[in-house]
Amino acid sequence: MSEADKMFEELGYRLLPRDINNKGILLHYIRDSNLSANESEHIVFYSDKEIKCHYTYCTFNKTLNMQELQAIHKKCEELGWLDE
Repeated sequence: MSEADKMFEELGYRLLPRDINNKGILLHYIRDSNLSANESEHIVFYSDKEIKCHYTYCTFNKTLNMQELQAIHKKCEELGWLDE
């Protein structure tokens, strides 16, 4: 498990298994939200170096806290995205 994965785990996120049918998604982290019982928070890394953060059913965007930003930054370092 990478350092970034440990950071996400400490924040309550789990890494979903890679879905080979969903091309473009590199990594997908998810955790239960406190908004409602059926709501989840998602942080998705795409192979084109985009990152999207959202809730499952809400129409508004997910806000990030500093710990989530640090974990995202660490994952970007591990992926080599910051070297380019």
